[in-house]
Amino acid sequence: MNGSIYSENQYCSYNLALKEMKEKYSLCKNDKSLFRLADALMRRGDHQEAALALERVLQLDPENTEAMKEKGYCEFMCGNYQLCLDANEKALQQNAEDSYALDGYALALYQMGRKKEGLEKMQEAIELTGGKDPDLLQDLHYMLQNSL
Repeated sequence: MNGSIYSENQYCSYNLALKEMKEKYSLCKNDKSLFRLADALMRRGDHQEAALALERVLQLDPENTEAMKEKGYCEFMCGNYQLCLDANEKALQQNAEDSYALDGYALALYQMGRKKEGLEKMQEAIELTGGKDPDLLQDLHYMLQNSL
């Protein structure tokens, strides 16, 4: 154990399984096939494994904006809000007007307790789409309902 019962135990079955997945994906050399696999994993709700596959995609193709955004989504769904924020921030560095990346960035900020900043970024994302993207509007609705 690493100091407390809540610290990460590198020998627990969960961490061993993650290590095995990382090793398995490190053998993959085709970023496009791996991206399609990650997308399928994500769609079936296996966000943790999809995030690991996307991590490998980004090692092979560090400029893949779609992989950055999908990794951000997967990390968000796993409750890894800082990793979500980081992935979307990288995507925004490539395209500051990417409403989907800005949406993920805003949601991560919000979940990390930076509610005002998150709401401001969400407004920016909505403005980029002319207020017509239902997913962004739904995310804004979630944020407003949970900010009370």
